[in-house]
Amino acid sequence: GANTTFATGGIGVPGYEVAFPNLQFDSPITFNPVPNDNKIVVGQLNGEIFWIDENNATAQENLIVDWSLEVGDRNEGAVWDGGFLGLAIHPDFGVDPTKNLMFVYYTTNAANNTLGIDQGFSCNQENFSGNYLLLERFRVDPVTMNFVDGSREIMIQRELYNTTHRGGGMTFGQDGFLYL
Repeated sequence: GANTTFATGGIGVPGYEVAFPNLQFDSPITFNPVPNDNKIVVGQLNGEIFWIDENNATAQENLIVDWSLEVGDRNEGAVWDGGFLGLAIHPDFGVDPTKNLMFVYYTTNAANNTLGIDQGFSCNQENFSGNYLLLERFRVDPVTMNFVDGSREIMIQRELYNTTHRGGGMTFGQDGFLYL
């Protein structure tokens, strides 16, 4: 239970409970409650995005999109600290039909990138890799949680230099603006 403790070397440590024990994800990066609903959106490092019911007993992951062929991470040799980096859901999702939007930030996986990890880890190399950092938005039906075909829109596309130190935290501020 949440109020239990156990002793480790004479020091009491608050107990905890495993969340969603019937689910298993591969390198989850984001965990976003859906505004105005009892669902959670989980984004994985490889570019797969799922939704789950906000119920600890749930045993079903539901795929929203699989962009694993487009998202570049260290497994593809594209960038060291890359892949799917961030996700934010518009705060009026499910309330205002024009705001049924999700925003994602990720690195691409260029087929002919020249700066991949095969050339060694380097923080000093500043060559364009053929890859990009992208901020995109897309629509999702708030009832079915299905991706709306043709709704992807690139908002920022930056050439990717170097192989490391990528961040992607995103949130909507109280002012209604998206912060990346």
